[in-house]
Amino acid sequence: MVHLRRYFWDVYDVHKNHKNENSEDYIISEQIINLLKFIFHRDKECKTAEERTKIRKEGEVREKFNEIKKLVDECYRKMQACKNPSEVYTAKFIKAVKYAYNQWEKFTRLMEDGNAPLDNSDAERAIRDFAVLRHSTASGFASVEGAKSLAVFSSFHETCKKHGVNLGEYLAYLFRYIGLHQKELNAPGIQPEERNAILEKAMPWNFKKV
Repeated sequence: MVHLRRYFWDVYDVHKNHKNENSEDYIISEQIINLLKFIFHRDKECKTAEERTKIRKEGEVREKFNEIKKLVDECYRKMQACKNPSEVYTAKFIKAVKYAYNQWEKFTRLMEDGNAPLDNSDAERAIRDFAVLRHSTASGFASVEGAKSLAVFSSFHETCKKHGVNLGEYLAYLFRYIGLHQKELNAPGIQPEERNAILEKAMPWNFKKV
């Protein structure tokens, strides 16, 4: 959701410093930025994922989120009604509204799960070493499969770090767990929800509970 804020901040910042602060672009962008500021602030105050899930689904935080949706929908509707939106709105604002409108389903899913951060800054920092490694080799990775394998391993590595889990101990446990549940995971007719439930118990965040 941090990208949503960034798109509208770009519009707000340009108008604040160089253009007309009375324009619709500026006014709508400022409203959305302030609504997002409230959401981010309240989210950071929560101590647990359960708290975050609760406030994201109901109360003031959810109301602010729905207000953003109304603003985006209204702007998108107006743009669709215009023969040439660029004559009414700036290119940055059009881009921001289209981004928000097209990604709204993802934002909604994010608001349903307190385990998911509202921004991906941690993830971007986590893949920095991965990106350096890719660029430091003569031709990137030797194969697509090799790149995929490293991506999977790196994902486990970073998730273990985040949850304070020793990677070696976790992988040893994971391989034993998969071996013990192999028949269940490969059973004919097993539903995706059933398979996911079995695998969920083997995730790093559940390792300490075993």
